[in-house]
Amino acid sequence: MVWLSIGLLGVAPVAAQDTEPTPDSAVGPAVSEVVELRAELDRLRARLERLETGQAASPRALHSFELPARLEFAGETVPLARWDVAERLEREFLLSLGNPAQVVLWLKRSARYFPYIERELSRAGLPEDLKYVAVIESALLPGAYSHASALGIWQFIASTAKRYGLAVTSGWDERRNPERSTAAALALLRELRQRFPDWPLALAAYNAGETRIDQALRHQGVTSYYQVALSEETERYVFRALAAKLILSQPERYGFEVPHEQRYRAYDADVVGIELRDRVAVTELARQAGSFYRELKALNPEIVEDWLAKGRYEIRVPKGRGPTLRAALGGGARVSIPAR
Repeated sequence: MVWLSIGLLGVAPVAAQDTEPTPDSAVGPAVSEVVELRAELDRLRARLERLETGQAASPRALHSFELPARLEFAGETVPLARWDVAERLEREFLLSLGNPAQVVLWLKRSARYFPYIERELSRAGLPEDLKYVAVIESALLPGAYSHASALGIWQFIASTAKRYGLAVTSGWDERRNPERSTAAALALLRELRQRFPDWPLALAAYNAGETRIDQALRHQGVTSYYQVALSEETERYVFRALAAKLILSQPERYGFEVPHEQRYRAYDADVVGIELRDRVAVTELARQAGSFYRELKALNPEIVEDWLAKGRYEIRVPKGRGPTLRAALGGGARVSIPAR
């Protein structure tokens, strides 16, 4: 609440018989001052109303949000009864809520990527909550790049990406391909869960590497992610995923109401299998598809350079343009329409 203290100018009555009549030149300025004061008072009142209206419409204060009494992640109970666990989670929870623009972008992008990731998780027999790993890794940006040279929505370094079947060259990097990198990430997560007794440790290993987690557990004589001391980034990692789940699974509870029609849709595209016998400029490929450079690069974030080397590729082109590209390539291309 904003309080304003406004003093009003009072004019004492004067007995007519005791004074001479006041000249008009003296009365004029006094009347003018009163008019100005009243106008200023009206402006201040209007400002106060705007401030009060804005305050009423603003989001709830962060301290008013509380953690749930019980929380599960990937089918496993989070030990919130431990004071340090609750405090560590609350830190990530409040920091995320404190960046509302980022949360809105999470919600908008999740409509584009979550349906596909959820289907693949179900097909792989893995918990749906693992989709939040992509949120904390990259904010669901295919071109996200880290200081450790990790790339894509699942943040693979080049050596790990190649180990899981992703092509990584100077001109074509499948770490940036959401579908291909999702398949690799789920394969890695499955292996980590087979190696470690629960999902928190498996996710810690996804972040820091299996060797570091094994060594820390042995050295400290503990068996739980919630007990082991790790680097700050890894100690926060699982809690960031928990916070993302809390917020994105019930966004309205925390004041985020993004209508579905305002969320980003998956790209409508045809997939064209092509074999290039020589290096081809992306601009030329886009022209042959009836598209343009920026659009083709957006549909195919794995295209790193301005050209494609000779070889076989699967290229996404705008919906309905697959046959156009196939005809331009002389019928030597395969066209498939992805199921939605």
